[in-house]
Amino acid sequence: MILFLSQYPHTEEQFRDGFYQRVINIDNFFKEEERVYLDVQLIRNFKKTVYRKENRIVYSCNLILNFYLILKLFNKASIIYIQSLHNVFYNFFFIRMMRKKYVLDLHGVVPEELEMQNQVIKSKIYNLMERMIHNRIDICIAVTKKLAHHYTIKYPLSKTKYIIYSILPNNIENTPIDILELSENKKLNVIYSGNTQPWQNIDLMLRKIKETNSDKIIYTILTGELKKMNDLLLTYNLQHRENIKVFSVEPSELSSFYKECSYGFILRDDVIINNVACPTKLIEYLNYGIIPIVLSDNIGDFKELGYESIDINDFNGNLPNRKSSINRNIIGRMIVENNIDLKSVIYSILIR
Repeated sequence: MILFLSQYPHTEEQFRDGFYQRVINIDNFFKEEERVYLDVQLIRNFKKTVYRKENRIVYSCNLILNFYLILKLFNKASIIYIQSLHNVFYNFFFIRMMRKKYVLDLHGVVPEELEMQNQVIKSKIYNLMERMIHNRIDICIAVTKKLAHHYTIKYPLSKTKYIIYSILPNNIENTPIDILELSENKKLNVIYSGNTQPWQNIDLMLRKIKETNSDKIIYTILTGELKKMNDLLLTYNLQHRENIKVFSVEPSELSSFYKECSYGFILRDDVIINNVACPTKLIEYLNYGIIPIVLSDNIGDFKELGYESIDINDFNGNLPNRKSSINRNIIGRMIVENNIDLKSVIYSILIR
């Protein structure tokens, strides 16, 4: 039995979330196996819930009330797959106590993310937990080569093996670049796809939109936070502009917008969190030949892969209306490289 330390998605919102898309993706490799998902909480899950579907069982448990059940599941598991360091917190005691085969999925650098969010104490706790379990981890699945390199530097004595397996959104279409070509006579279409979190630098984006706003450009903003985004547009006096459109759409609808766009905002600061990341948004942009408008081009492995981008200071309404075959081909190669039997790779390492 494989024990996954994670929730399994059950709501529509969760199925759209990038984290849970990763959970589903990994789950598909092991669908012939008996799988148990374990969501442990301390001040929630006072009533244990169990959901069964085919070979998958999902438990929502309380750490105190269901202590012996959790212990039993750890005992029974042949492999324990930890979906993110966040899922270590309430399972830390069991991971430290139980000698098992452990796989840790590295979606990013959790302690550094928490520190950037000014959660300093929490960051120190997660950093300590990470350090204390790292000698237990047999395999780390990293979303970028840079992320794997970061951890080999951070823990130079660790014997952990690293596998690079990127997060590729479920909604991307493998569309030939010639079908994506744009008419030179069309207006410049610029897109932003995402929400209003601080690391998205929305204020900087809106200042740039205000600075470059003209009838030559159509700006499309796709967000799950319509009210917040419209309030921000109001702050910058950009509301009710015919060439600035704001929508909330389903993942399946994104491609129709991406196909019409030449450029897309992804304004990430040049910090470790972004340097090792594999943003879903950037994957989507490149897949449709969109040229990212960046604050820093040092995002994940993409600079080394040679992606085309444009600095925000160089963006203006006189740029050519075009798609990037370079960006489209990068994602084409990533799709091929990601086409591995992850289960077989994991098993080949664990049985050595």
